[in-house]
Amino acid sequence: MAISVPTHSEFAVALTKLSAVLPPAYLRLLQAHYYSPGRAITARDAAASVGYANFNAANLHYGRLAGLIAGALAIAPPTPDKVELLATFARQGNRKDSELLWVMRPALARALESLCWVRPDKPEQFLRLATWNCCRGSGTKVQYLRSLRPDVMAIQECAQPDDEPASRYAWAGPKKSHGLLLAANQQSTITAVPSDGLGSEVYVAAQVGGPIDFRVLAVWVKPLGKRWRTYERSLENALDYYGDWLSKGPAVVMGDFNADARLKNGSEAEWATRLSRDFGLVSAYHAFHHVLPRKETRQTFYQYRHANRAYDCHIDMCFVPEAWLRRIVNVNVGSYEQWSRLSDHCPLVVDIAL
Repeated sequence: MAISVPTHSEFAVALTKLSAVLPPAYLRLLQAHYYSPGRAITARDAAASVGYANFNAANLHYGRLAGLIAGALAIAPPTPDKVELLATFARQGNRKDSELLWVMRPALARALESLCWVRPDKPEQFLRLATWNCCRGSGTKVQYLRSLRPDVMAIQECAQPDDEPASRYAWAGPKKSHGLLLAANQQSTITAVPSDGLGSEVYVAAQVGGPIDFRVLAVWVKPLGKRWRTYERSLENALDYYGDWLSKGPAVVMGDFNADARLKNGSEAEWATRLSRDFGLVSAYHAFHHVLPRKETRQTFYQYRHANRAYDCHIDMCFVPEAWLRRIVNVNVGSYEQWSRLSDHCPLVVDIAL
């Protein structure tokens, strides 16, 4: 009997609901399945990719995941094999005794892409940028953001890494357990720009080399001393300091701005005006989703990790060159359900076609 397959939107809704309780191994199962050639994988290979003892364990847990998704959508899972909700079945070769392949349903693949849990097809043709305030974290938290496979990521309140190659990261902070990390994947390099005269440890500027070369100013905006009395003034001073360097772009400014781009009276913040006027940079989220600051549908900050205390706080942003806007493929904010167990911020992820 034919089963009712969820749409990609329904899969995305279900996965978002479940993200707070899904074991990390279930996310790795989905990713291993997605990245397999033709999105087809055997239970044996799925088990090996996650570290399960054998194919029986993969069958068991993928079936449980299918059951959870069905429950989140209030539908009955397929019988006798729940995995059929997530995949169709095929044989390797023509022999009847060959191993069974799970072939991921296209709607599930699209849902994973829309949530930024995976990279789209031909990931080498995309640049993925990500920023996240991890709320005081070490390498363990960094790996959660790395699981989204960003090419370049900025992580605030992050400990200084001790296992990153020097050519792929730059870090600054008041102490080793608490700073700002800018890191790249294995296909890119990070070359830090000196900031001796800036007088602040909450900005990291670097040249990124890779499939596309560009400049990045990673920010973790906060007031410091008399010179940096407000969040806004802190950022404006940084723009003064790095202005000439940013102007030689293309440049990206991303991170935790600790402020909205629009003031409560409705006028644009001066620093946001400067990013647009002086450097030709626009917020990827607001441009892609066609919304104004303070009108966002997805928040990035939840005070004390309370879902009902977002206060319209979309304060983690990524500003990209206006010339890149037509090449933006997707801009997503991680769900509260998934990320609130780790931080009071949710990551912002931007995909740009090269």
